[in-house]
Amino acid sequence: MDGKVQVSRFTGKTLDEALQLAARQLQVKSPDELRYRVVEEKRGFSFIWPKVTIEAWIDRSEQESEDRAEDLCNRIAIEGLTIRVLDVGNGQTSPPVRIWSSPPVKLYVDGVEVPPGQAVEVTPGSNILADIGIDQTQSANVFVYISEDQLTASIEIEKHPVPAYKLGCEVTATGCRIVALEDGVIEPAPFTVDEVLEIIRSHGVQHQINEEAIRKAISGELTGRVVVAQGVPAVPTVQDRIEYKFETGVRKFDSDDVVDYYEFFVTPSVEAGAVIAELIQGHPGKPGVKVTGEPIPVEPYKPLKLEAGEGAQVAPDGKSIVATCGGRPVLVRNKVCVNRQYELNQGVGLHTSNVHFAGDVMVRGDVSENMLVEATGSIIVSGAGYECLLIAGEQLQVMKSLVGSHAIVGTSGGSLGKIYYGLRTILPQLEAVVESTRYMASPGEDSSRQDAAVRELIETRYRALIAGANELLKQVEGVGQPSEPFSRYSLQYIQFSVPEDVRSIVKLLATSLNRLDLLQWKHLNSILSTVEQVTQSLKDLLKSSFTVKIGYCQSSVVEADGDIQVVRQGSVNSTLRAGGDVYISGVTRGGEVTCLRHFKAKEVGTVSGTSTSISILDPQGSMKATIVHPNVQVTIGGVSYRFLDTCRLVEVTLGPQGNLKVVSAGKEI
Repeated sequence: MDGKVQVSRFTGKTLDEALQLAARQLQVKSPDELRYRVVEEKRGFSFIWPKVTIEAWIDRSEQESEDRAEDLCNRIAIEGLTIRVLDVGNGQTSPPVRIWSSPPVKLYVDGVEVPPGQAVEVTPGSNILADIGIDQTQSANVFVYISEDQLTASIEIEKHPVPAYKLGCEVTATGCRIVALEDGVIEPAPFTVDEVLEIIRSHGVQHQINEEAIRKAISGELTGRVVVAQGVPAVPTVQDRIEYKFETGVRKFDSDDVVDYYEFFVTPSVEAGAVIAELIQGHPGKPGVKVTGEPIPVEPYKPLKLEAGEGAQVAPDGKSIVATCGGRPVLVRNKVCVNRQYELNQGVGLHTSNVHFAGDVMVRGDVSENMLVEATGSIIVSGAGYECLLIAGEQLQVMKSLVGSHAIVGTSGGSLGKIYYGLRTILPQLEAVVESTRYMASPGEDSSRQDAAVRELIETRYRALIAGANELLKQVEGVGQPSEPFSRYSLQYIQFSVPEDVRSIVKLLATSLNRLDLLQWKHLNSILSTVEQVTQSLKDLLKSSFTVKIGYCQSSVVEADGDIQVVRQGSVNSTLRAGGDVYISGVTRGGEVTCLRHFKAKEVGTVSGTSTSISILDPQGSMKATIVHPNVQVTIGGVSYRFLDTCRLVEVTLGPQGNLKVVSAGKEI
């Protein structure tokens, strides 16, 4: 070290602290201007702090060299990429200036490239050029996006600005270093509308280009993808279609997704008046245009017309088809028809599920155990029925046997005959009360005397009229109540009930007779007229329909609002209830037979005396049989007779004296 260097010691907890202390005391701007060496360094432990001791000094000769270099750099003038060395002036000779560059800057002195990092002396007469060596080319792009359906075209303008650089001079100990300094950002020139239009059209976009949207995208008012063209979407053609309101083979599940095989398949069926098909009208479409100018075609519109076949008709507005009868809806050559009859060619079993049908059912084969056949019309079974339930709204025919089964024909479960008989029994008593008191009040007079006579007559002589009306009301209200054999079945079309006019008059009659204190003659006369009309309509109804024909009946229950016929072997241990007559071509062994008017059979009972009961509600009815065995009881109009011996050619009627007349082989017993 020469005499110009002053060395001092400084101590701190760390090296940095010691250097900062040295810089302050030696009055330099930064510790970087100091020279130093570490004299002592102690690490701290326990309660002893760490300590660093250094010797620091200033190299005055180096500082003076840097000052001289800074003075020389002040003579460097940079204009763009040209560098000039300025004269000292005052007539003095200008000393040379040492300059050099570091990558990426390149220097050219008098046309010769100066290697990076190598200093060269230049004078005011030197021709100095520099190359920054950094690509400062900015760019911008327009991206065109066309949607998959080619109805929308969008653009997105991406700008790529670059940093701007300029030449600068740095003072170093060895001279002036020419460097590249950042000087802002160079933005790319904006696109013009015409330029963007040309780019868009080069991608095939031709239709309805929005120049205003392009301007906003260029100005930055709209950013991201900007829609600049839109086509015209096509309005698709909606063809007419026919919605059918019936299905086949539908599967049913209960709330726990458990399969009920008895109701697994749905019998296709509709009732009269039901809408079975609807025309859902469409409309013609409208062609569209893509952004490329290509047309978007649409399907031609083809209108449909509803066609109805047998059992159906097109509604007046032409928009629906209505069933004209109950039955099975089918589609035959685009025509909707309703077949009155539903045919099952392999019998009824789990393979068909229960049958529910609004119309007639034809079963070719047998009806298996626990199965239900329900029809609003007639049921014809070509085979037999085994432990099944058959319910027909009009007629039932079982060609072979009905074993362990329950058959019902009619809408009242076989009760119409009893109701008719009850009304017919009440009718003469009502007529007697009304006629007996008809002339007890003259026109214009107070009818209180006549009303009182009516009440007294009913209470004294016709008390049975009240009991009969109440019993009839029980029968009417009892129709429709589910019985034990039906508990496992669910009916869809048959609801057991009596005609509404019958229900109304029976209810009115019972209510009136149970409130004699309010009963008036004119009121009772009106009831009588209605009872006569209802009784006649029931008589006509029972004559016209509700018939049952069975080949052989065993251990079964058959109920019909009309007649019951057993046309082959006969009936064994069965219960037959008819609202009309019962005819059995063969034997009647055991069980019960109840009918309204007439019973006829070939043989009734057994030689061994099997208990057999024949009941005829109508006092004018009769019982006829070729052979009647012992222990057969016949009841007509409430009067009974039990046979003790076997009799032939038997006819039983109710005599005029109210006793049964039993004739065997032409002789009265």
